Amino acid sequence: MDKDTRITIARLTLEDIKGITLTGNRWTDSLGVTYHSTYVSCLVDVEKANELNANHYNRPEGEQIWIDVVRNELMCGYGNQYEYTGYTIFREAVQGNFIDFDNVRVRTLYTLCNMLSIPYFDNCNDVKRKKDL
Repeated sequence: MDKDTRITIARLTLEDIKGITLTGNRWTDSLGVTYHSTYVSCLVDVEKANELNANHYNRPEGEQIWIDVVRNELMCGYGNQYEYTGYTIFREAVQGNFIDFDNVRVRTLYTLCNMLSIPYFDNCNDVKRKKDL
């Protein structure tokens, strides 16, 4: 994965995460080559969100909030490739022990969430223009 296209927004540990949302956008050029962008958000306690974003969120203690964790703006890949890209960039952005997960060949956030027993949401949009990625 090209480091120039990867932007890390926040750093968390696996213990901080209460849920994960993966959003993918796909675009196909005139030659039939498909590109995608991937966005990963996590549900965390508002205290952790304020720690990461300098008290940006004015919410009562104990609430949870969705925060953007990592995104990848342009990759070549068709079908559900965005799911594998999402897991790869998430794994690089989030601190935690992934050794156990390597043994069971986790390749997607869906599998990771099932193993951690946390909610997972997935959404993919097919866009008409490259700039909409």
